[in-house]
Amino acid sequence: MGKYVPSTSEEQQEMLKAVGVSSFDELYTVVPSGMKVDRLAIPEGKSELEVSGIVRAMAAKNKVYSSIFRGAGAYNHYIPSIVKSITENIMKYAENPLILVVSNPADITTMAVLETSGLPANRVIGSGTSLDTARLRYNLSSRLHVNVEDIKAYITGEHGDSQVAVLSSATVGGFPLEEYARQVGITLDKEELAEHTKNGGAEIIGLKGATFYGVAMAVSTIVETIMKDDSAILPVAHMLDESFGKWAGVAVSLPCRVGWEGIEAAFKIPMNEEEEAAMNRSVELLKDFWAQVKEQ
Repeated sequence: MGKYVPSTSEEQQEMLKAVGVSSFDELYTVVPSGMKVDRLAIPEGKSELEVSGIVRAMAAKNKVYSSIFRGAGAYNHYIPSIVKSITENIMKYAENPLILVVSNPADITTMAVLETSGLPANRVIGSGTSLDTARLRYNLSSRLHVNVEDIKAYITGEHGDSQVAVLSSATVGGFPLEEYARQVGITLDKEELAEHTKNGGAEIIGLKGATFYGVAMAVSTIVETIMKDDSAILPVAHMLDESFGKWAGVAVSLPCRVGWEGIEAAFKIPMNEEEEAAMNRSVELLKDFWAQVKEQ
């Protein structure tokens, strides 16, 4: 195992700050369960991008909401300028393009691309919680012993630690989730389910250093939906308009009807009071992230 140590003391402090600790020794207290770390030990050959992903996972585990653009090593300092440059070149050569944003932090990057491009909000789509939703449905499927295709449930909000598992309106084969579970005699621990879904990415990063196939599956589904003009309902992110009230002005994931022209419609999924309060917090967190990015 090799050790990734930022090249300057300033970079080291940026990294530690992102995780919410003051020294490398304290990293032990925030490392996700099962990840063996010796002063941020990283296998030889890992890139800075993969390292920053691990640090972000640790920061999320510790509930530290410092701006992703400001932490996790020097790599992230270049993200805003990279996004701006790529977007400007897309607009230079493409007429009225439809842009699908996948790079993390996906929600913030979606807003950056939208601002730079000047495109209508429906033509800048973030992959958002599409992968998180797939994980939620798989986890429900395994616990309820039912085909994943029969489950309709969504993760909304940030593609990150403040995501919201909307289980109050989830269905299984057309039955409300609670009713299906009652009839088959299964008691669901909803809090554990939501936490397991949320930490799925961090668990995978801890085991193999990065996520690949799940992201590819989610993105290919979005692309196929657009190319086939399927008008399918997908949990993706885009800048919400004033019809969404306090959620307006931020790129956040909700179920959206997606087709050839991009996002055709966005829907406010029914939520209970607890879920709506969590959604409000997620939106405010993203607004705070975005404000910090714009200050740079």
